[in-house]
Amino acid sequence: MTVFAGVFRHDRQPIDEGWRRLLTRALSRDPRDVAQVVNRPGLLLAKVDIGVFGEPAFIDEGHGAVGAGEPLVSGPPAAPRQQDLETLLRAHVKGDATAFSQARGTYAAALYDLGSHRLCLANDRLGVRTLYYTQVGGCVVFATALRILDALPFVPKRVDNGAVHEWVTIHYCFENRTPYQGIYMLRGGERLLADGNGVRVVTDWAWDKVPDDRPVTPEAVDELYQLFREAVDLRLRGDTAARAQLSGGLDSRMIVTELRRRNVDVRTLTLTWPRSLDAVLAEQYAARLGARHFMAEVPRPMPHDISYYTDQVYRENAAFRDVPGARPGLVWAGDGGSVCLGYVNTTPALVEALRAGRYNEAARIHVERKFMRLRSTLLKREERERFNSYFESRIADILRSYGGRDPGRAVQWFMLTTQERFQVTGLYENIDLRRFEYVMPLFDTKLAAAFQRFPLDECMGHKLYDKWMDRFPAVVRSVPWQAYAGHIASPLPLPDADIQWKPLSADYHAQQRRTALARYRSVREAGLGRPPFIRPEVELAALMFTKLGHSKLAYLLDSASAYRAWWSARSDL
Repeated sequence: MTVFAGVFRHDRQPIDEGWRRLLTRALSRDPRDVAQVVNRPGLLLAKVDIGVFGEPAFIDEGHGAVGAGEPLVSGPPAAPRQQDLETLLRAHVKGDATAFSQARGTYAAALYDLGSHRLCLANDRLGVRTLYYTQVGGCVVFATALRILDALPFVPKRVDNGAVHEWVTIHYCFENRTPYQGIYMLRGGERLLADGNGVRVVTDWAWDKVPDDRPVTPEAVDELYQLFREAVDLRLRGDTAARAQLSGGLDSRMIVTELRRRNVDVRTLTLTWPRSLDAVLAEQYAARLGARHFMAEVPRPMPHDISYYTDQVYRENAAFRDVPGARPGLVWAGDGGSVCLGYVNTTPALVEALRAGRYNEAARIHVERKFMRLRSTLLKREERERFNSYFESRIADILRSYGGRDPGRAVQWFMLTTQERFQVTGLYENIDLRRFEYVMPLFDTKLAAAFQRFPLDECMGHKLYDKWMDRFPAVVRSVPWQAYAGHIASPLPLPDADIQWKPLSADYHAQQRRTALARYRSVREAGLGRPPFIRPEVELAALMFTKLGHSKLAYLLDSASAYRAWWSARSDL
């Protein structure tokens, strides 16, 4: 259940043989992988699987289906993954959306009804498992990794300037866009349905329609804890050992605590720099739980996403990799907790502005907090003027579109449906090379939905999260933790170490320069051209200053590299 792609022709004519070869070749960059293929008149489904979930999630019997991730449609206990895929396929054939709304896992699926020549593309309700699609000459072309569509010459790649500015600045695109015109990302709770008459996208689940008026009672908090225990049980599937990331924060701590509560032999991993609070607190907490702990040093800032360094440890450290009782290739992670459960980006000032209908002010506050600044110095005048105040206006429009009862929740909804799903995109783009999967119970969609059902003022600042913590064994509070500013902090004193948000050091700036120069060198060696809206003199100045050891323009050099990569349809760079 790893990576898949496909082509659907509305007219049911055979798929072009050249398209077929290109698509199956683009699935994986690992020469060991052999694609499984479903061929029908007007349909090609192809996937490769790294095997960490055992069953391949592949159906080629009349109807056809391929899957990635774990749908977790029923349970606990969880049904086998192949059975979940069969359940979703039957639901598509019958035209019943119930199974899609019930699925709790992170997954993507392509489902084909042979009798009526109908395709369904679906993913989890948070949209964590990526699924991209576009329409080309009477066909729908889709893939779980954008790099696959990059590699297909028959798929046009025309840069969407606004979307590419978003990606270069904040490393994700708003709503369902990608940096390319006409290539979209399926949003959580959506299904794309294609048949002989065309394409339509239906919404089975909308996060702004979740009722948010449930009182915070002891019984309600008990239910939240029970849902979390179910989320862990569904994903554990009887394993007696596990690998898990562990930081100095709370989310990974809750997962490791629940695993140890079940007497699971846990090997914990912290990826950080020496003398960081993450390193000190994670080591202390692992010792308190009796977990065998590993720490690997990573550069700051990191040139790659966190899954790159997890993969390095997994490959090189046999004691972390080879754990009796743990399925190979699975690493538990705390992604999803800060936003889905902790409301980390919702502040009193934002809520006040939103409730008063001051959407432009709310957007400005959010832009400043998240450092969403267009790389204006790098852009030619026409481009600067065209996109002046772009982020403020885009976010204000998105916040206005929130349809829930309390407008103060609009930023929480925005983060839940837009930014949070990009936390693990790097793994899914490169899973053919990294060969492991994250297990993320805090992205359990039933648990996330339950945490949205309470009044906003009872949830902000980790308030509800703190009550939820009381249901865990007392050990969870025995070691201090890092907390976000303005959120409930540990009552225990923090040790003398570097906080996650410490002022930037000389070492940080040196690493920033090395990363920027390496990326720029890679795009130039690949022959990637400069977009016409980039000022060449500023790009050259950024290169020279960075080479001379000045960090002030390194971020501009890095941005220039990213613009070149997207302009040349090389998202892998």
